[in-house]
Amino acid sequence: MSYAACPACGFNKKATAFSGAYFNVYRCSKCGQEYCYECRGSNGARKCPKCGSTSRQTIGKVTLRR
Repeated sequence: MSYAACPACGFNKKATAFSGAYFNVYRCSKCGQEYCYECRGSNGARKCPKCGSTSRQTIGKVTLRR
């Protein structure tokens, strides 16, 4: 699934020559929270910002603006 921005924090940055063309959006397997690596409390997408679980699945990606 493709997103315009992170569904939790609204993050979307401008693409540069040094960045990739997208970043992943994750869903927590425990509580269902959707988040990205920039969400406050996600520790770089290592844990769910809502419940702290490290169990997640990739559900889509945000394509960076040009």
